[in-house]
Amino acid sequence: MNVGIPANLDPDSGNTFGIYNAATSTNRTTGIRSYAANTYYKFAAHRSNLVVLTEAQATKIELDNSGKDIIARGVSFQFKGKAFTAKAKKEVILSAGTLLTPQLLELSGIGNTNVLKKHHIAPKVDLPGVGENYQDHILVSTTYEVKKGFVTYDNIGYNATLEAAAEAQYQKTHDGPLTASNSMLSYIDLYYLASSGKIAHMHRSLWEDLEKEKPTPLQKEQYRIQELWLRKKMGNVEIILHPGKSITDHSSERLADDAELIRILWTNPEEQHFLYFNYYVHSTSVLSWKYCGLFLPLANWSVDLHHPQHLNTSDPLTPPNIDPNYLSKRIDQSILVESVKFADKIAKAEPLASMLVARQDPSPEVSSDEDITKWVKDNVRTLHHPIGTAAMAPKSLGGVVDDKLKVYGTRNLRVVDASVIPMHLAAHLQRTIYGIAEKAADIIKNDSGL
Repeated sequence: MNVGIPANLDPDSGNTFGIYNAATSTNRTTGIRSYAANTYYKFAAHRSNLVVLTEAQATKIELDNSGKDIIARGVSFQFKGKAFTAKAKKEVILSAGTLLTPQLLELSGIGNTNVLKKHHIAPKVDLPGVGENYQDHILVSTTYEVKKGFVTYDNIGYNATLEAAAEAQYQKTHDGPLTASNSMLSYIDLYYLASSGKIAHMHRSLWEDLEKEKPTPLQKEQYRIQELWLRKKMGNVEIILHPGKSITDHSSERLADDAELIRILWTNPEEQHFLYFNYYVHSTSVLSWKYCGLFLPLANWSVDLHHPQHLNTSDPLTPPNIDPNYLSKRIDQSILVESVKFADKIAKAEPLASMLVARQDPSPEVSSDEDITKWVKDNVRTLHHPIGTAAMAPKSLGGVVDDKLKVYGTRNLRVVDASVIPMHLAAHLQRTIYGIAEKAADIIKNDSGL
């Protein structure tokens, strides 16, 4: 607040602009994370008509195209090396997520006909929007060394005594450092980051970049809306203070880019432990702006059926090919550069100024716009909020599902996950996705006469 950002006393009003403490998914009585498995599933697990099969891989939606509308008859999947098919009496609901929903649609014959034929898949519904419109929030993290005497998460990571004390506190009272989360955050607009002259230059660069492209009808609508948003007082950029070391290089040479990061997480969920908890290796305590995140990026990306280097490209167990296309619009790059400079402004204001020694990453020598730009290009990464690859939009614009979440051209196939969100939000996605699921349940019950 000492740098001019106002407090937001009602962040759930629809306006996220300002500083506030966000609600967290933690049961404060037990100190345990609250999520879909121990809430929604826990209270429905006893039902005889619900079976959750873990470690199974869906491979294809079985579609019947003998009539006017395509009918989903079931889902084929692999489980412990064997193939099975679950038959559907009423509907098939696809919730494989932004990365895998379009892959399953394409494997089943729904998508861009040219793409399907290339992979020797018989087209059943021509929907060119499948796998397109992939959007995500992107971020960079700046890090500062903390003076001796201040405790951060890093102290717990490398100090056995503090770690044991935190563990004992958690076991006794279910609170303390081990239940902490990044709840304080802020959303700001461009006018807090840069001068009017720089903002005008950003807008000019945007339209110059767009003139070089051939945007789809959906992208044209999106760019028109996003450009209006950029001119308004709303949260285009998120800044979160994280009392500990954040990750800037995805474990150095192991991860060349975010497409590789997503691929590793897709094939090896256990890698998430390595990526997010193996960074407590520093002997000094640090403070990082964990997310200098761009929440309304202008880049549009795509998810293709498979990695092109694979010969058996219709193999459903092969991860999809993801082109993140980061920073393809210069305005995204410029906003992140200004965000890094704004984080430095916060660090030099009280009370943090008296707590910090110096910036660690990027190094203090990285000060010019050119140097910061290079650092941003080297360190930008995903915030893991992908959306949009089966967008709810008019079919004429490239939409994949209608306002009842049904896939165009099908009678009983719905998509219920983040892939239906047609345009990114200036917010974290968890509550929105829960809301989509709740709304979908109401739609399905209503259509079934329940």
